[in-house]
Amino acid sequence: CSATPIIQILDPRKGGICPDPCSSALLNSSTYIYICPCQTDPAQQILDPRKGGLCPDPCSSQLLNQSTSIEVCPCPLKQADFDKDKRKDGLCKCQVIFESTPKETCKCPSDQAELDQDPRKYGICKSAIVTQDVYYAPKPDEDDQSGLGWRKILLIVMLAVGGVIIITVLIAIVTLSQKRNRYKLESTID
Repeated sequence: CSATPIIQILDPRKGGICPDPCSSALLNSSTYIYICPCQTDPAQQILDPRKGGLCPDPCSSQLLNQSTSIEVCPCPLKQADFDKDKRKDGLCKCQVIFESTPKETCKCPSDQAELDQDPRKYGICKSAIVTQDVYYAPKPDEDDQSGLGWRKILLIVMLAVGGVIIITVLIAIVTLSQKRNRYKLESTID
């Protein structure tokens, strides 16, 4: 086997009994592209130690597009980088959440364990999950022994008194009306 990379690349025994200059064990950031050409598959480009130097970086802003897989180029973890990423409204949407991510864009988690991991848990998503220590239950009146409350009892009494007054007024109107009709009848007979 030759020690010269140019001859190694042409050797039919490369990758077998002779080393392959493009194997991950021999490939480094200074391996010339005429010895081992740059990969064209983004999944392979990301593993190439020459990416961003001698070979293109699939995650560079020039090559990154809306369909670049997040397995090839993970979503940026810094807000400034994320805002520039072409996939922020597509593949990266809700994959990375920042304190300022609106809940209209990415809903707040409904699971307590997920909420604990959400950076918005003390801000936008603070009241996303109602817990016993957050829940407010109205307290019954202090002097309430029956469970009704004195305000409810007072309301019932007022409604009852109002009903009695209305019935009394109706009875008085009917009685006066009958007396008036009788008086008219007696005056027409005389």
